[in-house]
Amino acid sequence: MNNFIWIASYPKSGNTYTRFVFANLINIQAKEYSNVDFYNLGKIMPEDGKNKLDEHWKYNEILPKLVKTHRLYSEVEYGYENRSIYIVRDPRDVMLSYYHYVSNRLQNGFSGPFNEFINHDKWGVRPLNKHYESWLDHADAVIRYEDLMNNPYVTFSKIAKALKLTIDFHDLSKSIRLSCPKRLRNIEDRDSRPNHGLNFKESYRFVRNASVSQWKTQLSNAESEKVMHLCSNLVRKYYE
Repeated sequence: MNNFIWIASYPKSGNTYTRFVFANLINIQAKEYSNVDFYNLGKIMPEDGKNKLDEHWKYNEILPKLVKTHRLYSEVEYGYENRSIYIVRDPRDVMLSYYHYVSNRLQNGFSGPFNEFINHDKWGVRPLNKHYESWLDHADAVIRYEDLMNNPYVTFSKIAKALKLTIDFHDLSKSIRLSCPKRLRNIEDRDSRPNHGLNFKESYRFVRNASVSQWKTQLSNAESEKVMHLCSNLVRKYYE
């Protein structure tokens, strides 16, 4: 199977926001749902490991199939001939957001301090290094989370050009408005997410403030320096 596009990232790096923009872009033209939410997102924008990737793609006249993955490049299915974008984010913000996410799980979560989390073999900085190194040489476009937040129209236009996508830019502007973090928080507060209550503490919200450089106010100097010290040179070159 080929002819689809991977939207790849380490967890908590902007993949959900990117999926919502593309899903809204599709839905604007397909008019299949009154709104894109966390319940129909996977039906429009499938996720590797959760949705069947070999099902017929009914939106082919709008966009090729775009598939979310957090897997390493070497682990993705259906060969390597497919195109891809890779989203990077300041590793200090990634660790802060991922720590919040894993610490609020009801099962298989993390209960230790942040300094232990960033050294964790499964969730910490070293797995982030491995993920970056796995994808960066193979992605057709490398996109910074900070650019998605600060200048989404220009950034999604860059994605479209790199992947040779035909996009109506009036619809793109509308889809960006429909996918802004504030609106996604409202959607989550109103409708929740599939199985949220079974998997997370009641107070946890998946969509937080989606801010840039939140580490500057939420991490100590020692914590932020430790994260950067653990990062590989390849990761640090994007954020030093």
